[in-house]
Amino acid sequence: MGVECARRDAAARLLFEEASSILNFDLFNLLLKGPQEKLNETQIAQPALLTASVALFTSWKRAHNVEIDCCAGLSLGEYSALCCSGVLSFAAAVELTAKRGALMQQAAAANPGEMYAILGLSQQQTEAVCAAAAAAARSSSRKEGGVYCGVANYLCPGNYAVSVSRSAAAALQQAAAAAAAKRCVRLQVSGAFHSPLMAPAAAGLAAAIAAADFQTPQTPVLLNVDAQIHTNPQVIKQKLIQQWQQSMELLGRLGMEESFEFGPGGILSKLNSKINPHVRTVRVE
Repeated sequence: MGVECARRDAAARLLFEEASSILNFDLFNLLLKGPQEKLNETQIAQPALLTASVALFTSWKRAHNVEIDCCAGLSLGEYSALCCSGVLSFAAAVELTAKRGALMQQAAAANPGEMYAILGLSQQQTEAVCAAAAAAARSSSRKEGGVYCGVANYLCPGNYAVSVSRSAAAALQQAAAAAAAKRCVRLQVSGAFHSPLMAPAAAGLAAAIAAADFQTPQTPVLLNVDAQIHTNPQVIKQKLIQQWQQSMELLGRLGMEESFEFGPGGILSKLNSKINPHVRTVRVE
């Protein structure tokens, strides 16, 4: 996760060192040696992913004479996009993602939950599966409150991320199977993100964002919450507190011919190839 980039590029390595200084632990060493369980903690994973993606972007941009028309990121990746577009300084982005991760970790401890990728169903079918799972879990526990299951991310047609209370996770898997989903795969995250179960984190994150210095972007930013391109730093700040498929569809309509994904995994490249099959997508890792 950015390790090879830092090894071959001194400037990228400096970003890891700056992040380590802010976080008060050796981020590069943790990425290199683990343990993986530590990296899976969202309070660690979020600033780590941000640092890796920004390092990859800055290293690649120095090596290529390419003009960037727009920056976008999915979920945590929006913070990387804001940094790469000049809205946030790298230090501010590290601080915000570390705060975001810590708040979400606390919310996950208070409201245990999980996330799943459901493949092969339509949006309406996936939403129906979530409703059925929540109803089944409430019925079995005989409780109206405390159970949640809903779509967290509309990634691309036939691929949706679902957040669910831990008590309803088994019901979700059963409902997905009953609906003939191709797959229902648990994601390796430490909570039910992008859901009401994260509500305890909202106030603290809003305060941290409000206090951060947002600059006018050097490159326009496309935000997930409304799938619109923004250049006003105050509007970006407001929107950040509040979906991916709609964002990519907009870029396709605006004539996007080539996209670049910075960071590990290549998931967004696969999603974009389904949303915009005519667009050339390049992975940089």
